[in-house]
Formats: sequence, C-alpha cells, structure tokens
Amino acid sequence: MKKTYEVELRRTSFITVWVDAENEDEAEALAWQESMTFHSHHDSSWDIESIEEVAPAEEVKTWRESIEETNQGE
Repeated sequence: MKKTYEVELRRTSFITVWVDAENEDEAEALAWQESMTFHSHHDSSWDIESIEEVAPAEEVKTWRESIEETNQGE
C-alpha cells in the first residue's frame, strides 16, 4: 500500500557579482540590485530538508477529493 509523504526541499543558489562602490554597505546594496537581473537554474543546488509520512495514500486521496468538490461548488 502506497503512502503519501510530504517532502520539503531546500534550494541553495550562489552567484558572484562585481560592483563599483564607495564602501561595503553600498556594495551590498548594488549587489542585491544586480542579483535581481539573474535568473538561472544552473546556479542552484537542491537538498532534502525533511521527509514525513502524512497519511496512507487512500486517506489523502479522499481528502484531496473533498477539497476539489468544495472548490467546484464555489
């Protein structure tokens, strides 16, 4: 019998940016601004934080079905 598990993943991402600044505070602010222009899945790594059994699959299916029925009635 299959069980339903909640799996929490953590993504860690690293980038390096170069900025010209007067001091570290300004460098940090500029780096945050610059980092917003990057969007890549290649600079990330994934780790599993936790895995927890939440219920037998049949119970979760029943719970999901009841949520869907409720949402359809809205």
